[in-house]
Amino acid sequence: MASRQSLQVGDEEIDLRLPRRKQPSTTLGRSSYNFPKAVKELQYEQTSVQKRTFTRWMNAYLSKWRPPMEVDNLFEDMKDGTKLLALLQLLSGERLPGESGRNLKRIHYLSNIQTALKFLESKKIKLVNINATDIVDGKPAIVLGLLWTIILFFQIEEITSNLSLTSELSGSTSSLDSLVGNDDGSPPKRKKGAKAKWQGAAKKALLQWVKKKTKNKPPELQVSIRDFGPSWRDGRAFYGLIHTINPELVDIESIKRATNRQNLASAFDTAQKHLGIPRLLDPEDVDVERPDEKSIMTYVAQFVKQYGTAGEEGQETPQVDEDVIQYEDVMSWLAEADATLNDVHKHYKYRQQDYLNQKDFRTECEQKFNQVKLLRDKWASGAAPSLDEQQMQSMDDISERVDTSTKKWHRELDSRLPGQLGEVGRWLHQAEDVINQEEHNDDISDDETIANEIKKQLDEHRSIFKDMNGMLQIFQKQRRAHRFSGHSIPLEQLEEMSDRFAALTTASTHQISRLEFAESKHRLLSQLMHAEDKLATWTVKYGDRTSVEDLLQDYKEAVIKEKLISKLEQVTSSVCKRGDSHLLSDESMPSTERESVRKFLSDKEEQAKAVCAEIIDAQDTLEEVLENWKKYEECSQNLCSWLEEAEEVLDGNDDEKRDFFKDWQRWHSMYKKMNQSGQFLIEACNDVTADAVDQHLTKLGEPARRVFSACQELMKADEVARRRNEFQAGVDALVEWLNKAEGAVSETIPVNYEAVKEHMQSLEDIGEEANNVEEQFKEVSKIAQNLVKDSPQHEVANMVNAMTAIKDRLVQVRKSVTDGVTSSADMLEPLQGVDGDLESLNDWLEDADRMLTSYEHSDTDVETQYQAHQKFFVTANQQQEKLGRISHNLQRISEIALPGMAVGDIQEKITESTARLQMCAEQASEWKPKLKSGTEALRRFRATLGAMQRWVDQSEQVLNTNAPPVRERVSIHQDFFTNVERTPLSAFLDASAQLRGAQTSETERRSVYNTTNQMQQKYQSILKNASSKLQQLKYMEAAEEYRALLDGSRQRLLAEEAQFLEKVVPPNELIQQHKEFFQEPLDRMCELIHMMEELGNQIEEAGGSLPVTENIVTNREEYEGLLAAEERTHSKLTQVPEKKSEFDKVLDKIKSWVKKAEEVMETVHKPIEPDPAAFKNLADKFASVVESKDHHLDSLEHLSETVTSLAPYLPQEEITSMQESVLTWTASSKSVLNALDVTDRRLQATDKCFKFREDTQETHDLLNEELQAIANVQEAETTSPINGLDEAKLALATCQATMNGLESLSQRVFMDIEAGKELHADEQVPAFLYTDVSHLEKQWNNLRAAADHRFEKHKTLVDAWEQHESLCEDVADFITQTLPILEAKLRLSNLNSINQEVSSKAELNNLLDQAMETLESIEAGSDALMKRASDSGKKKIKKKIDDLGGGLAEVSDKLKSFSTKLDKIKEEWTDCDAEMTSIGQWLQDVQDQVTEIEKSDDNAEIQFHRAREISGAVLGKQAELAVLEQRCVEIEGLENPTTLDAKLATVRGKWKQVNSRVEALVVGLGENLSHQEKFDSAKLHVESCLSDAELELSTPLEACSNSDDILARKEEHMKFSHGLEQIRLGLTTMQSEAKLLKDVKTGQNINKDLQNRYNDVMRDVKARNKLLDNALNHWQRYERDANHVRQFIDKCEKLVSEDGGALPGDQQKLRNELDNAEKLSSEVPAFQEAAKALKSQVEELDQIISVDSDLLLSQINAMELLLDDFPRLISDRQRIVAAALGSHVQYEDTVERFTSWLLAFEKSLRATTDVYLDDVSKAVNVIKVR
Repeated sequence: MASRQSLQVGDEEIDLRLPRRKQPSTTLGRSSYNFPKAVKELQYEQTSVQKRTFTRWMNAYLSKWRPPMEVDNLFEDMKDGTKLLALLQLLSGERLPGESGRNLKRIHYLSNIQTALKFLESKKIKLVNINATDIVDGKPAIVLGLLWTIILFFQIEEITSNLSLTSELSGSTSSLDSLVGNDDGSPPKRKKGAKAKWQGAAKKALLQWVKKKTKNKPPELQVSIRDFGPSWRDGRAFYGLIHTINPELVDIESIKRATNRQNLASAFDTAQKHLGIPRLLDPEDVDVERPDEKSIMTYVAQFVKQYGTAGEEGQETPQVDEDVIQYEDVMSWLAEADATLNDVHKHYKYRQQDYLNQKDFRTECEQKFNQVKLLRDKWASGAAPSLDEQQMQSMDDISERVDTSTKKWHRELDSRLPGQLGEVGRWLHQAEDVINQEEHNDDISDDETIANEIKKQLDEHRSIFKDMNGMLQIFQKQRRAHRFSGHSIPLEQLEEMSDRFAALTTASTHQISRLEFAESKHRLLSQLMHAEDKLATWTVKYGDRTSVEDLLQDYKEAVIKEKLISKLEQVTSSVCKRGDSHLLSDESMPSTERESVRKFLSDKEEQAKAVCAEIIDAQDTLEEVLENWKKYEECSQNLCSWLEEAEEVLDGNDDEKRDFFKDWQRWHSMYKKMNQSGQFLIEACNDVTADAVDQHLTKLGEPARRVFSACQELMKADEVARRRNEFQAGVDALVEWLNKAEGAVSETIPVNYEAVKEHMQSLEDIGEEANNVEEQFKEVSKIAQNLVKDSPQHEVANMVNAMTAIKDRLVQVRKSVTDGVTSSADMLEPLQGVDGDLESLNDWLEDADRMLTSYEHSDTDVETQYQAHQKFFVTANQQQEKLGRISHNLQRISEIALPGMAVGDIQEKITESTARLQMCAEQASEWKPKLKSGTEALRRFRATLGAMQRWVDQSEQVLNTNAPPVRERVSIHQDFFTNVERTPLSAFLDASAQLRGAQTSETERRSVYNTTNQMQQKYQSILKNASSKLQQLKYMEAAEEYRALLDGSRQRLLAEEAQFLEKVVPPNELIQQHKEFFQEPLDRMCELIHMMEELGNQIEEAGGSLPVTENIVTNREEYEGLLAAEERTHSKLTQVPEKKSEFDKVLDKIKSWVKKAEEVMETVHKPIEPDPAAFKNLADKFASVVESKDHHLDSLEHLSETVTSLAPYLPQEEITSMQESVLTWTASSKSVLNALDVTDRRLQATDKCFKFREDTQETHDLLNEELQAIANVQEAETTSPINGLDEAKLALATCQATMNGLESLSQRVFMDIEAGKELHADEQVPAFLYTDVSHLEKQWNNLRAAADHRFEKHKTLVDAWEQHESLCEDVADFITQTLPILEAKLRLSNLNSINQEVSSKAELNNLLDQAMETLESIEAGSDALMKRASDSGKKKIKKKIDDLGGGLAEVSDKLKSFSTKLDKIKEEWTDCDAEMTSIGQWLQDVQDQVTEIEKSDDNAEIQFHRAREISGAVLGKQAELAVLEQRCVEIEGLENPTTLDAKLATVRGKWKQVNSRVEALVVGLGENLSHQEKFDSAKLHVESCLSDAELELSTPLEACSNSDDILARKEEHMKFSHGLEQIRLGLTTMQSEAKLLKDVKTGQNINKDLQNRYNDVMRDVKARNKLLDNALNHWQRYERDANHVRQFIDKCEKLVSEDGGALPGDQQKLRNELDNAEKLSSEVPAFQEAAKALKSQVEELDQIISVDSDLLLSQINAMELLLDDFPRLISDRQRIVAAALGSHVQYEDTVERFTSWLLAFEKSLRATTDVYLDDVSKAVNVIKVR
């Protein structure tokens, strides 16, 4: 077989044997596309500009509304729809209905927005993705889109519709011709030519108008206007328009000098001021790189609107339909692009040199797709009527194909990059697909499903982006080299991939946070919807008890079991966290979107909280309703049976009634509870349930009122008995309290501070309780007054006597309590001093006993005990002084103590403490000499111990010294330890024995014994260590000598080595010197080693710490090492290596291997034929060469080492020759080794090609078999019939199975093709590979085409059968579902249900008509099915159609019969309803007549006669109601209860109400006269009592001298107040009777006048009572303050009156007296002010009530005189006491300093045992001086 050496591609022939080189890119350095962040910033900027422009545009129109409106925040103000409706009315001139007001809700917002959107749709404006909810939610994109649609329709398109558009012919260029490039490699050529067309619709018309208006302007205003963007940036275009309208308004010179923004600002101001053009734009909105097109168009349209024809001349040019031209232009480009892309994919033109063209093509695609979108939006809005839906669908289909093919092309280019870059490219596209994936399907409305879909997207996103770091590392690693395996990659492609990585890094973070937030958001919405749905079911109008229980059970299952609230709170918390994370992750997020997210979080959090609160409230409501149902049913059931029995008992005797009605109040309470529960249920339940409850309550009302009225009359006598019992219980309670209080006052108490204080607190509590008891006394008095009229005279006298006695005892208790509190307060101070001193004395005695007892068994040393003893018992005198103070205070207590207080207990305690103090003093005297002798023995022991310790320290210093040389250390050691007998050990042992025999504790004796033993052991240890230390020193001396000899020998060996290398001394002479030097040192070192071993053994036996063994081993090793070094040196001097011959042998082997390798590689790089055997032989030879490579390298290394080792011993010329040979063959070997890799890759590539041929042979065979099988099956299918959907689906399934088999086979084919293409990308592969791959691809295309044709044929047949079966099933379902409905029994309950039945039958008629039409469609479509069916199949189809026709006929007949029956029922229902309405109106008229009688002032007899006539007429209506009820029952098809029944029940209930009212009126007119008599009698009694009370209150009060007088007056006033209770009872009787009078108003007026008089009297009573209380409070406060001042005066007099010569000797008493004097002196000013305040209190008292003020003021003046003298007297007393105290302090300070000096001197004596006689006299002098 001939070898294929080249491949023809177009006109270019590529040599397959050579590496395919790529030309360097001609577009290096191009800038990359914008990042997503930059895009978002541009979008936000665009949104902001449009928001400002559209806001001003709206305000320009809304200012014309009346009243004017204004938009502040566009997105917020558009929500309620009011301003939007106003705008549309102004623009269209039409009236639009809408909701308005201040309290609009969301439902009103939606209604307004929906009205506006329907109006726009009625104008043929198609609104794409604009709905009411988005506008109400304030979504910026939707709001701006809606406004732009309105502007475009109502202004821009309208005002440009009549403009003349004269457009020049323009060409259309395309980059499609440059996608692949010319085959000859020449630069791409563009197609030439043009076609006439109009430029855009409204936009192009507006642009042409602007161009036309700005022609022929001055040079300064000349500007090329190509768009509504950058062309307007410098402001000259706006000035051109102004110049066209009015040239005088333009100052050209200022335009030349000004900046862009200055020109823009000036142009906008000029247009607004002089032309009336609203200023919609700001200069900073236009002076940007990309101005917003829509905003500029909106502003320019204002010029067209007002000055559209300004400056025009000539006639208008007729218009043409440019939409069709634009559509054809876009479709032409898309078709050409689609064809080119198909060619790219068909021929696999995925070459890297196509990347730049593909990038340009993508850019142009984006522009064209924008045109497609604009054209579709225009068509959707109805602005392009010349285009139809089919054209739009065709445009969408081809644009989608182009977009998909473009992305595929880009993906293939990236994935076919060499090496791992291709894998990186594929991953990039996968990641971008995930990023660009839609958040969820808009067709899904369920938030939970949406959340699950988003969760899947999140999982997919994470699974792909987990490889991002690895891919980025691979990309960065591969990018460092611009060439990859001989391939050149465009730099722009790598830069774009780098930019895409950077963009993905940011986008991934944003995407994850966005998706997480979206998932949580939809889960929250789902949870909220679920919660609100549940809440709606729990907060409806309720039904019966069972339904409420069901609702409560449902609530518990949802809230408690399913944890509805906790789930909602968790989801809300998750949304808030993820929302915050989402806001933080994207800093470039527009502020509107950020605010939207924050608003969503805030709103939903509040909504969730509100829902949770409502759910919690719902439980309370449900439980409350259920509880009322339980109360209502329980009370109703019990009350019904009781009322029946009660009505029977009312006919019996009084005893039976009293026995039966003894608990009538419980039943009356139950009746009220039932009424309350019933009224609650009426409010909370639905109408049916509420009516039933109301009727039941009405039914029970009448018998209940009759029974309970009888009970009240019967039980009146029992009430009097109850009051008597209450009076007696009150008297008993008062007597019990008085007994308790009197017992507490006279109680005997012990004399101590706590007991007296507790007694005083108890008395104060009784005083506070007295106020409550007085109130209780008043209540009992009221009860007694109420019983006066119903009791005999002797009982009244007994009650008066009992109350008088209680009152007297109460006054006496108050007085006793006050005296007891005062006496107890005076006792507290001395008692506190006694208790404190006694407690302190007892504590001291306890400490003394504890110390004396501890001496026998104490662990403290005797010296410390002695010092503590001396220090503690110094204070014994102070304890004696405390006993004196205690006796003095006890005397004061005895004088103040009350009769019931026992003072003897405290006297016994004092006597006991005195005895204990005397005993402690005696024991202390006994212990003092014992402790002193023990202290002296301890001090001697410490001194001898110090001397012994110093000797030990000196010996250890000798043993441990290391400073001198070893020889001197040996000498010092021997000198110190020669005289061991002179140590201080004997003195130490004597002192120890003496101390153990003295008075010391067991612990201290044990400590001395242990110290002595330790010191003896330490002494023996030192002597032992001294002997061992001497041996160690001798060992160290030998080691030093050994080390010196070793170091000298080593230095000698180094010197000999240097002489040998320098070749200065002959070897024989060196050998002789070596032997002479080393003979003697080596022997001496051996002797020293033996000596050290002997000393080491002795040291180890003695337990020495010196590392002897390790040192000896080290010395031996060093010695042996020295011997070995000496031997090596000697050997080196006597021997020379023989390596020359070995060098020559190795060099010959290296030469042979190099020549063999070169021959094999030359054969490999020649063209290879497709012969597997020859190739295998060649590969084996190459493998042999590779296997011996390592041995060859080892040989080269060995040669180099040999030359290096011989260099010091051979001549330089010989060494140089050997080195050159090694270098020469090393270079040859390196060349061969470098070529091995290239040769190996070529062999591997060729081997893969041979394996590829073997692997794909089976694929070729499978493709041929499948192609033949498809041909055979198609031939057999032409004769086999298909009689049903199952057979058609079976055939399609068989075909699908074939297709599935091909899909599995396709993977194999494509894998083989891809494998071949990947192999072909390697420049080392042979030429026969290309032919194999092309043949395999062609074979697969043929097979796929045949399979697709067969599948489409069967799919068409299955679709036809499915449509036939579906339509038949629809008709059959209609028949099956309709017949049971028509045959079912009617269940009508109200007129609405009847109307619904009528409406549903009309709907059934419509459905029947549709079913008939469907049957016709079935018959028409059955022809195609019969062509492929057999004869039996055709009959089956025909029979099925006939059965369906018969079923529809049956439905039609029954439907007509049913409609007739419904009409009859509705007519009868209407008649009955009208009669009920008439009766209800008659009853209302009767109620009006009854009301007229009730309000009439006519004679009572006339009114009674009219009432009887009305009662007869009402009874006559009862028969009419019975007839009407029978007619309702006879109506066919009704299901009880119906609304007719409810209405009939309502009318009957109204009749009962009217009947009851008429009967009550008749009874009431008869009872009116008796009530008048009772009213007059009560009136006379009240008037008499009021006159007496007014006379009493007018008499003034007499003067009083103390608080007791006030108390007496208060008691008299209380008696008077209790007597006024009779007036209140009379007024109550008048009030109750006045309500029952006919002339209620007159009776109430009389009662009101008397009530006012009674109120005046009671107000005077309260005023006098308040006056007395105020006076009593002031008197008590005055007396308390005056007593406080007197007590202070008594204390001061006691202090200053004591004898100055009899001062106490105790410092503490003196200090206490000084403190007391200081305290009293500081309190004098306060008490002087208190005395002055007493005068003010006297004046206040005199103003309240008359008092003897002269007497009180004289007492106060006397107090003031005393207080004025006290500061001087107290000061004199302070000086006397302070002088005495100073003397005491000076004396004790002197004693304390001398004691401190003695202790310090004693301590200094104990500190040393060295006493010299020379110092004795000096010490004595010092002591004398001190």
